[in-house]
Amino acid sequence: MKILDWKNWGITARLMLIATLPVMLMFVSVLLYAYVSRTQEVRQELDERGRLIASLLAESSEYAVISGNIAYVERTVRWLLQVDRSIQSVEIVDGGNRPLSRIATSASLDGDAREFEAPINRELVSLSTFDSEEVPHLSAPLESGPTGKSKNTVGYVRVFVSPSDMRAKQWHRIFVGSTIAAGALLVSVLFGLFLATGLTRPLATAVSAVRSIKGGNYVTRIEPNAGGEIGELQSAITSMAQNLNEFRRDLEEKVIARTRDLEAARDEAMRSNADKMRLIQKVNSLIEEERKGIAIEMHDHFNAELIVARLEAQRILDLSSQQITTSSIEEIRDKAEAIVGRTSGLYEMARGIVRRLRPEVIDTLGLRDAVDEMVRQYDTLHPQCRFALEATGDFSRLSGELALTAYRLIQEALSNVVKHSAATVSLVRLAMSEDEEVLRIDVTDNGKGFDPHTTESGIGLIGMRERVHGAGGRLEINTGDKAGTSIAIQLPIGEDLRE
Repeated sequence: MKILDWKNWGITARLMLIATLPVMLMFVSVLLYAYVSRTQEVRQELDERGRLIASLLAESSEYAVISGNIAYVERTVRWLLQVDRSIQSVEIVDGGNRPLSRIATSASLDGDAREFEAPINRELVSLSTFDSEEVPHLSAPLESGPTGKSKNTVGYVRVFVSPSDMRAKQWHRIFVGSTIAAGALLVSVLFGLFLATGLTRPLATAVSAVRSIKGGNYVTRIEPNAGGEIGELQSAITSMAQNLNEFRRDLEEKVIARTRDLEAARDEAMRSNADKMRLIQKVNSLIEEERKGIAIEMHDHFNAELIVARLEAQRILDLSSQQITTSSIEEIRDKAEAIVGRTSGLYEMARGIVRRLRPEVIDTLGLRDAVDEMVRQYDTLHPQCRFALEATGDFSRLSGELALTAYRLIQEALSNVVKHSAATVSLVRLAMSEDEEVLRIDVTDNGKGFDPHTTESGIGLIGMRERVHGAGGRLEINTGDKAGTSIAIQLPIGEDLRE
């Protein structure tokens, strides 16, 4: 039966059992002790009272039995029956066991009544006819002889005593004690219910918050209303929800910002000529490839971490419905801390995705070393053409956007050399002119060149023009049929880089 399976009990049932079980055991123990002790007291009192009454009546009946006048004894017995209702009947018999008197109550004889018998003895006295003053008198009773027979038995008194009245009094006492114990049991039940309510309410709040977070509501906040481990659990859940909400909001803002930038670039390109339309198609293709890569990254890593965080939250939910012990509370705290750690890891993962949208080599090496690394890669990958770099000036103070623009321009220029020029030598000159406040970029080759008046510009050159225009710079292309190609670019340094 499920009700007997304590593992399925809730917190309220467990606390109620803890609070009431000792009192219930005490209650049963008190009842058993009271029953046994009161029953023993009834037996003792009945035995003592029966013997005492029989002895007293026997002593007072000596003369009546000897003289044959027992009327006054009967009056005494009737009075005694009225005063003590436990006495049901009294019988007086002579030495030959012949009844002399029997007085009983009007009620029928109780089956539990006990019989107590006492002998009626006649004491022997010595008779001294005259004393020293010649006055007749009775002497004191004779002393017992060697056999100890100084008394003669002239009859018996039989008293029948019922324990019903005594038992009723004892049962009344047991009832009063049981009532007091029942009151204590009721108080313990109410106290256990109070403790259970004080514990289940904050746990119910924590469970509701975990369910809300599981459903995607990360603005959940719990005001700690309990102390100890429960309070720490509530604070951990609130911190977890805040971290998840901040992460989601930051990610949404980044996505919105990137989407806004892309839409702005697309709208600007759509308002341009046919060359810009071609550029947009190329940009969109690259964007889709990048989004595909990001989607794969999100699916393989980001979603997996979220699933683990959800499983951790589910484990907290499962533990909250089980017995609260020190080990389970420690496990709940560990799970909550693990969720907080995973959300921090998700935040760092999102930042890593954002960093993928721009080359890290620029941030790591700077523009000069990044371009040098790129030129050496082209020289290694394309042995049919020798690539070289000449750089002068201090590039450490370039802003990130300007350095990225210069890097992309040089990258596109070298890509065009490889694709179209059939050159054997290509030189990149990079100069930082602080006097003129410009960054100069020159890329030359000894290739076949082209006629700019008859040859349609490709996507690469269109993209380079758009980048230079966006940076407020200037681009010049000097080429001719079989005369090689020279690309000269000037980019303004900007107000933020001036001394």
